Parts: sequence; structure tokens; C-alpha cells
Amino acid sequence: MLRDWMRGRRVARTALILTLLLLPAASAHATKVAAVGIEEMVAHADRIFVGICQEALGEVDPKLGIVTTRYIFSVSQSIKGATVGSVRFRQYGGRAGKKRSAISGLPSYRPGEEVVLFLKPDSDWGLTSPVGLFQGRYSVVLNAETGRKVVVPDLYAPHLSGSTLAAMARGRGKPARMSREGRMDLEDFLDMIEGMVKDGR
Repeated sequence: MLRDWMRGRRVARTALILTLLLLPAASAHATKVAAVGIEEMVAHADRIFVGICQEALGEVDPKLGIVTTRYIFSVSQSIKGATVGSVRFRQYGGRAGKKRSAISGLPSYRPGEEVVLFLKPDSDWGLTSPVGLFQGRYSVVLNAETGRKVVVPDLYAPHLSGSTLAAMARGRGKPARMSREGRMDLEDFLDMIEGMVKDGR
């Protein structure tokens, strides 16, 4: 009987986690997450910003009983919603003592890592995640040849490749400089996103 009760708690907790992330159970794996286009990402994001992760603190939420991580980002450029300076948010997953939790497809961030994030609005439980999970996170890296920063989408998001984004930018009459590796220039990427945000107002 105790075993059935514990199994029931695990099932309920799993259901709660998926509800918090607004994910159907069949979409828990990164390769099964529905493709989200960049325009849809912009429309559904509550905050879009360029920032460097300063802190990642795992903890067990006392009310939910699940591991979450508190992130602090220093923001160099805000495109939508966020305030230049710093952004703080909580996301499901991480490590707290001996407890560890994760969902495939949900990105995490390391201190010192620079990214462009498209964050959903906070849930009633104060948690958020990128729009489209891994699709709403772009790494920012330096192009050694030009000394300019470029954006790198997740490997599981070929529909958001540099060439695809560049074609969209040019279609909107925007510049789209590309690195030899096919990565889009950060400044041009942000210029395109800013245009989409203005169009949606």
C-alpha cells in the first residue's frame, strides 16, 4: 500500500512538472518537440534579451517539492520586456544537494555563458522556460575571423539555421551578414527580431 502511495506521488509530480512547462507528455524529448518558427517565438515571448549568465543556484521548491534553478543574467541588450541591467528567473530542473532533475530539451545555462533568450511569461508557480524549449535559446559566440559576435541555434533546430534566418532577414529588407560556418551576425539577428517585435505591436 505504501508502495502504491509513493508511485502515485511520483506520477502526480511528473504530471505537475509537465503542466508547469505546458508540455504534452509525448513532447518531453527534444526531438519530439513541435518546431516553432522565429516569428511565433517573438509573438509568444514575454522577455527577449541578450545576456550573460552570472549565477545558477539549484534548490528544492518548498511548495512544489521539485528541483528548480534560480538564474541571474546581466543583460546587455533588451529586445522585449526585459530590463537592461539584470534579469532573474526560475526554471525547472538542476541540482540541489543529492537531488537532480531534468527534462530532455529544456536548456540550462552556465555562469559566463552568453545567450539570446526568448522567455515565456512566468507561470502561476513563478517558473518560466524558453519558448519552444531549446529552440528559444541561442548561444552567442565570437567569430575569430571578424571579431564580431554570431548566434548559434540548437543543433536540434535545423529550421532555425543561420541560412534560414538570413533569408528571412533579407526578405524583410534587413542586412544578414554570415560567418564562414553559416552563422548569422548577432547585430543583424537582433535587428531582425526588433523589427518583428515592432510589427507585432
